[in-house]
Amino acid sequence: EPSADDRFLVLSCAEGEHCGGLAQRLGGIPYYLHLANVTGRILLIRWTSPMSLTEFLVSPEGGIDWTVPEGLDIDQEEEDDEEAEAPCDPSDAARYFECAKERSEANDAVLALTPALSLVETSSYFEKHCVPNSGGGEHGDGRAELDGEIFRILFEPSPPISKRIRETASEQNLITGKYVSAHFRFQYRTVYATYATYLPNELAEHAIRCASTLMMNAPVYFSSDSLPVVKHVVEKSLYSRNVVGNVTVHDVPEEFSYSKGQYPIHVASSQDRMEQHHQLNAKLDDPVDFYPIFEDLLIMASGRCTAYGVGEYGLFAARLTGNFFSCSVEHQNERGKHKNYCIVDGLEPKLSPNARKKKESKTAREEEKKFNCRTRTTGGPQRNRPAGGAVTEEVRELMYSGAHTHT
Repeated sequence: EPSADDRFLVLSCAEGEHCGGLAQRLGGIPYYLHLANVTGRILLIRWTSPMSLTEFLVSPEGGIDWTVPEGLDIDQEEEDDEEAEAPCDPSDAARYFECAKERSEANDAVLALTPALSLVETSSYFEKHCVPNSGGGEHGDGRAELDGEIFRILFEPSPPISKRIRETASEQNLITGKYVSAHFRFQYRTVYATYATYLPNELAEHAIRCASTLMMNAPVYFSSDSLPVVKHVVEKSLYSRNVVGNVTVHDVPEEFSYSKGQYPIHVASSQDRMEQHHQLNAKLDDPVDFYPIFEDLLIMASGRCTAYGVGEYGLFAARLTGNFFSCSVEHQNERGKHKNYCIVDGLEPKLSPNARKKKESKTAREEEKKFNCRTRTTGGPQRNRPAGGAVTEEVRELMYSGAHTHT
């Protein structure tokens, strides 16, 4: 039972509220913990949409209990809040934080908020205000990574999901910290708008290649919200166990081969249990329908490194590993196209027919410009460049000698 002096900050996702996906709902927990601390409140989480969070995650023994105690009437408090003032603007984490602080002063027992901020916003704010940086790297790799530690103090998988994770890890020989993960989001507005007419299997394979560069010779756990893409990767792609023995030496550069006829990158993903990811706002009544979302997140979070794409689900998993700054790569840009080309098997990412035509046309135009430039400068095509301007084989070798160096 809550005491009369207790004050609560409740993250509420109820029917009719726009809570977004899993990363938006739970990715900002460090930010909201900081807000609860500053306002002198106890952080609680209450889901009724799609159902109680305890169906999927529970408080660990010895951790922080975030469940709503009996006798605390959150619904009435939310109704009073809605009548009193409009919600805070979620477009900026700093302004939202100040707005919530002001609202906290006007509320006695319960301040109920719908988690509407993006993971990028909340994590940036939290790192700036709460996370020490040892200065150990230009790109933030000297910064302490607390997302995973905080998450595990609050959450552990519910018994049904814990059982599924153990089964998958056993089937695929996944050892904590000894594998990498690749996530590909297909049901995302920019990706779907670009690739609505066909399945972008090459993007999924590119995600796997990127993940494989992060930890060579490690299994790659692949996750996607598109069941057909997962089936292609697991059953038909070069990374499927089904193709072992069908790959020629010509297809695989020698330095990446374990043995003749064996492809070097193997996907760790269940071939017996492939299930569709449903959005958390889907109108479904059975908790089992949402199990894959939590199972994949927690499996990826237990890996060493992560290749993530658009949206924030893969990014969320990458941050939970505790190695986000030192061992992750973004394989897609916001338009859903390739980013950070990862060519470890000698194969360029495939292009759609339209994209290939555009690339060929652009290359032809660029070559024409170069020819015209050389003609104007030298009076004809440049055949024998002077030694001072030549790119010799020795220089070219030095320029590209690091292309296949892995640490």
